[in-house]
Amino acid sequence: MKILHVANFSHLDPRTFHYACDRKLNSALIRNNHCVFDFSYRDIARANGVFRHAKWGIPRMNKHLIDRVDTLRPDLLLLAHSELVRPETLQKIRQKHPSMAIAMWYVDGLCYPERITFIKERLPFLDAFFATTAGPNLAALKRPQLQVAYIPNPVDPTIETGRNFEKNVFKNDFCYCGRDYKEPERQAFIRELAEKLNFLRSEFRGCLNQPGAFGADYTDLLQESKLSLNYSRRNDVKWMSSDRLLHLTGNGILTFCPRVPGLDTLFQSDELVYFDDLDDLLEKIRHYHQHDDQRKTVAQAGWKRAHESFNADRITRFMVEIIFKIPVNEPYEWLEEIY
Repeated sequence: MKILHVANFSHLDPRTFHYACDRKLNSALIRNNHCVFDFSYRDIARANGVFRHAKWGIPRMNKHLIDRVDTLRPDLLLLAHSELVRPETLQKIRQKHPSMAIAMWYVDGLCYPERITFIKERLPFLDAFFATTAGPNLAALKRPQLQVAYIPNPVDPTIETGRNFEKNVFKNDFCYCGRDYKEPERQAFIRELAEKLNFLRSEFRGCLNQPGAFGADYTDLLQESKLSLNYSRRNDVKWMSSDRLLHLTGNGILTFCPRVPGLDTLFQSDELVYFDDLDDLLEKIRHYHQHDDQRKTVAQAGWKRAHESFNADRITRFMVEIIFKIPVNEPYEWLEEIY
């Protein structure tokens, strides 16, 4: 197919988020034999705005999108978060190209009502909607004409290239990357964890007043770390987790994770190290730091699960099957979350 993918490809951002989901899904669609065209909507808005301000370039960006669809006539218009793409733009595109499929994917949490108003405004013009949040928050977005489904965060074997379970020597015993800005609960948890991890060589980035890690610096940090933590803003919503989980497991890092509801049906307890609270986490970090054979075994199992079940090629095949109402051709682990 010809696919026009509207996403934040960050061409103008020097930090190079080459491990972001938009890049992974793009590459996977190409590997699945589709012809994919980028439309970096934020960059185009900035390029058309006064003083490169995206706000002033939104009208022109929307016109550019309509023109691009008219010229390309894709089989599928695939939207990422695309909050600057106006509902009336999608309405015009739908009216002009009624046979073209339109779908949207969203990898932030659906449990923040104030953040998903823009999604609801666009649902009437979509054929399918995908999110990395499961359960009632996802089911609530179902519409008569609309297929709604869960997708996991993806792993790309050309990006998650680490095999840390094969290593014996690391620069860091433990690392955690995640923002704590305006997140007092997560900040308090991470601060106390950092204070009590004084027996390890630990690296905290993007939190506790430490700079973030981006681009190759980020991937290098992961591949230099023995143990790591997946801890999201919310850990109480079914299957919802930061894509950090796949960055870690995909690089073969032993990953510690709170007991997110249902997550053990996607990652078994011998593929991740689940913990109940801070004391439990600290005890398990100490154990696996001291028992390297066990660390390698669990990390390798998590790596295998990430690359076999949640690779981007497989996820995009599933998305295409849902969008075009093709019978699913394999037993995807998340099939219970289709509405």
